[in-house]
Amino acid sequence: MILPIPPSGRTPASTKIRIILITGNFQAKTTHMSKRGSRVLRYALVNAAWNVVRNNATFKAYYNAKRAEGRSHYNALGHCAGKLVRVIWKMLTDEVEFNLE
Repeated sequence: MILPIPPSGRTPASTKIRIILITGNFQAKTTHMSKRGSRVLRYALVNAAWNVVRNNATFKAYYNAKRAEGRSHYNALGHCAGKLVRVIWKMLTDEVEFNLE
C-alpha cells in the first residue's frame, strides 16, 4: 500500500529512523537506536537493508565505509536502512525506477 505524499513534502515520522544531531566534537561508540515509531517497520527496514547490502555494490560500499569509521554492524545497518528509506522515498515521489548501478 502506498500512502499519499504529505502536503509538507516530508517523510512520515513513522518511517524515519531518527538521526540525532549533536553539536560540538562528540564521538559516541555505544549509543542506542531510537525506539520511536513502529518496531515492526524498523525490524523490516533493517532486514531489508541487510539484504540490499549483500546484493548491491553501492549499499555494500556505504556499509563498508561506516564499518571503517568504527561503527558496529547494527549501527552501520541503521545508517543503510536510513539510506534505503531515502532511496525508496525518492523513487516514490519522483516516479523513477531503481538503478542497480
